[in-house]
Amino acid sequence: MHFFTGSTTVTSADLDLTLIICLLRNIPPLLTEPPTGFDYLPPCYDTSDGANIGRLKYYKNFFVSHSNDGKLPDAVFVRIWNDLEQAIKGLDNSHATAARLKDAEIKMLDDSMVQLLSTTVQLDTKVSNFEKELKHISIHIDKNAQEMKQLKQITETLVERMKIKEDSFKSENKECKENEDNSFERLKTSEEQTNERVKMTLEYLGELYKFQRCLDSLFTQIETIVVASKNETKDVVASLCSKIQVYINKLKKHEERMAAIEIKCENLPELQRDVESFIMKSVYELNVTLCIKGDP
Repeated sequence: MHFFTGSTTVTSADLDLTLIICLLRNIPPLLTEPPTGFDYLPPCYDTSDGANIGRLKYYKNFFVSHSNDGKLPDAVFVRIWNDLEQAIKGLDNSHATAARLKDAEIKMLDDSMVQLLSTTVQLDTKVSNFEKELKHISIHIDKNAQEMKQLKQITETLVERMKIKEDSFKSENKECKENEDNSFERLKTSEEQTNERVKMTLEYLGELYKFQRCLDSLFTQIETIVVASKNETKDVVASLCSKIQVYINKLKKHEERMAAIEIKCENLPELQRDVESFIMKSVYELNVTLCIKGDP
């Protein structure tokens, strides 16, 4: 690695114009910046040191960074040369500087300088193109970053919505299962109650059937006895009426038992009315029979 020694002498001629301006702006005494700044061409009436240095920097950047082939129209060259000449004289109005300016105006560049200038222009053009490409890539990167951010937000929103729908589906499924279980239990209970009601109704109908057969038998016996003997009719009829009363009492007990399950059987009131009608009819037929046989 190479290090500069203390005996090396460095002058402004060894430094780039951009570096010189940077040093002048940061090392006391500080250079006064023109109103337009060092990055823009100062107005023609501003002849301060800061404005003259700003002109040199502006035209240096104009030639190096913005010239595609290093060529200028004659009128533009003359105008820029006059501006640069006035700026240099404004900074150093000595005869030596004026002579060097005059010599530079008519001096021909050698081949090495032409080649160096051409190479510099090409390199600056490539750098400018690289900067444009880098800016274009940076824009695309920013755009892709924004799109990725939007996609991330959309994905998070979709995931949140899916989670909400999943929770809602689980809740609805659980509720449906509970309703199904409750419906099954109610159906099972209703079936058991219906079977019980049917069983009790059949038993009740069986008792009615037995009661009807007994009444038929008693009526048959009454008719037989009346025909056989009128003298014994009263005692026998009284005995038969007593038996009928016993059956009626039994039937009432059945009615009381059925009343206890009345709320479980929708047809029970209708059956009870039929039984009462049957009892009244039976008593009426018994009285009619007795009257017909001659026992008022």
